[in-house]
Amino acid sequence: MSRTAILLYAPRFSCGGYEGNEIPIHLKNETKFKPRKLMLTACVEGIYEYCRVVYDLFSPEKASVMVTVGFDNRMESLYLNNWSPSTQSLSHVMNAAADIFTYAQQSIPPLLASQPLFSTFLKNGIESLLSHAGTSQTRIILVVPSQSGVDGQLYIESEDKVVNIVERVNRIIAKSSKSSNSPVDVLILRVDPMLSNITPPLNTVLSHCTCHLQGVHPTALFETFSDISALHYNLQTLKVSGIPMKDTAQGAQRSVYDVTLFYETSTSKSHGVTKRIFDDDKSRSVYFGIGSGQIKQQRIRSVKWKSSDKKS
Repeated sequence: MSRTAILLYAPRFSCGGYEGNEIPIHLKNETKFKPRKLMLTACVEGIYEYCRVVYDLFSPEKASVMVTVGFDNRMESLYLNNWSPSTQSLSHVMNAAADIFTYAQQSIPPLLASQPLFSTFLKNGIESLLSHAGTSQTRIILVVPSQSGVDGQLYIESEDKVVNIVERVNRIIAKSSKSSNSPVDVLILRVDPMLSNITPPLNTVLSHCTCHLQGVHPTALFETFSDISALHYNLQTLKVSGIPMKDTAQGAQRSVYDVTLFYETSTSKSHGVTKRIFDDDKSRSVYFGIGSGQIKQQRIRSVKWKSSDKKS
């Protein structure tokens, strides 16, 4: 059994005038119109992809995911689901996610400007995970914005001061009465629209958690979360190429498509990277290369579609 808590700290991704909060949408066919979307939307789409993979392949008794969203304009976190099996579905998460954009656009009440909103959000999300951990493997995926003027990727400006994210996470886990006997695997995704190259994860081993800090461009979030799901559950990739499909109901045109699928192998039952935090050379995080396409290429098996269907 494995449990993963996805914690999205959303204020700097909101539509409240934050510089660089939108990113371009890349279309297959170029048009004069250049569509854009919010970075918050990119974050949510990435989370959807992780949940989709887990919910499609595993029952709630094998793997569960809980999604929590924090803001800088309200003390209460938004829980998109909980650990109950009835909420472990993509449709449940997507229905609840509509409130993210409503809350993100609200103004910040003056009384909340100096409140420990980030720390409270972290504490609530982590304690919810640990209180249901039992003997499960436990993981945390923390998604936070990059901030200009904050020195170092380990830090975030909140509650009128600069907070060391890794130390705060470790302290919350240490103080929890439900603290796990084994270190919690923590992946911190620092979303940065100015990031030009994929950077290697910064790894920190502490008393109660092992943290991996990874910078990621918002346009790579979907692929990044897809790679994380493959690593967490040791999934393999099957690429089926040359699938013939009709483009129209009348069958006037035919096209050939390639489809990529995840599948569970006999070695997937370990459900996680927490037993193998670093790869064989002991110096690199297993998260190295997420979002770059390397993960799928290392795990891919390619087959070609065979069909007896002949064109007349």
